[in-house]
Amino acid sequence: MSKSLSPSSEPDIQIFKGFKNSWSDIDQADYKAVSSDASSLQAVENIAAYIISFAQDQLNRYQPRDDYKELLNLTIIYLGGIPEKGVSFRMPAGLHRARWMAKAIYCLKIFLFLHQFKLSKREETAIKEICVFTVSIYVKYWYQAPSACAAPRNDLQLLKDLVSFQNINKAMSQNAIHKILGHLWYLSEELVCLAFFDDALSLDDKRKMIKALNNEGLEFCAKRINVDVKHILEKNIEDFVSSNSMRFFQILGISSQFFR
Repeated sequence: MSKSLSPSSEPDIQIFKGFKNSWSDIDQADYKAVSSDASSLQAVENIAAYIISFAQDQLNRYQPRDDYKELLNLTIIYLGGIPEKGVSFRMPAGLHRARWMAKAIYCLKIFLFLHQFKLSKREETAIKEICVFTVSIYVKYWYQAPSACAAPRNDLQLLKDLVSFQNINKAMSQNAIHKILGHLWYLSEELVCLAFFDDALSLDDKRKMIKALNNEGLEFCAKRINVDVKHILEKNIEDFVSSNSMRFFQILGISSQFFR
């Protein structure tokens, strides 16, 4: 996000601080969704219905924090939907630089009231770019992150989505890919077996994983793998499975009868 918004040596990000101070002058009934901006709409229109449905489903589940709920509500409103409990906005809160979600919430809220809040052209462009990234990538994977069993599938699909996101914003895509490449523990030859317990992974994919257990593994089984992003779109979950993957079941004391 620092690549898009101006850096600041102060605890506050100036754009967000200014928006918070202007909140009392904002007409909350006069907001504009993504349809008000042609370039942003083009970037998200193919996924809007899915993300609205996903966000509403997450709202119907337990969320441990109010900001988790706020981000979901803002995502729905930004995409032109109406949350089941109606449209409402919380007063902008304090900002902790370590919490990316807080920044995403600010950016979505600022976008909705851009016509009431003066920004420079560069700042406006940055807000729009962050909003598109938030609803296209961040929301979907943040709310699925707590499931360890889904982590191998989600990490692989996240990489694929980030590669595809280059068609929308190459710089943001490359920065995000660089970050996620340092956290690929769940696609290692051992931990990829968590996917056997992933209810969202098809039986056909799990059968392919079982077959891949016969493939010879690396002599050194890395805890965190390296992948060639150039070929990630061609990869499937079974491509990360090998004979070394059996160690997962040995460590947990799970019998090989599990596969029968």
